[in-house]
Amino acid sequence: MIQRFLMSLAILVLATVCVRAQSAESLPHYQPGQTLDGAIHIWGDDQMNVVMKHWQDGFRKYHSTVRFETKLLGTGTGMAGLYHCVADVALMGRDATPSEIMAFEWVFPHKPLGVEVATGSLRRAGKTFALAVFVNKETAVTADTCAT
Repeated sequence: MIQRFLMSLAILVLATVCVRAQSAESLPHYQPGQTLDGAIHIWGDDQMNVVMKHWQDGFRKYHSTVRFETKLLGTGTGMAGLYHCVADVALMGRDATPSEIMAFEWVFPHKPLGVEVATGSLRRAGKTFALAVFVNKETAVTADTCAT
């Protein structure tokens, strides 16, 4: 149980440092403190699949025996995975709702720890994902507004 917690904490720290850093050169070189093995179970936001793959690849450079078992079915599954004890990390595309926090606290005697690692809204806490609009290059777009 403690090793599972340490692995989860290590990946969260690595992920946070990777996202928050100005450049990779400004970071201290990571030195693993102990050999880790086993599995890290990650549930949650299906939009984090590509980011998760990069985090896993980076983590495996230092802990090659660690396995990742991901179940990214949507943000709503993340907290449920934690309080049902089948996930070590929940990837959320939003803040946890009051009912998700309440359910977590029914199982554990503390509030869940949230670590913001990425946002689609530049320096706007609590805002949603940035919107992206894809247009076929053959489509004539004459304005960047929807106003009529």
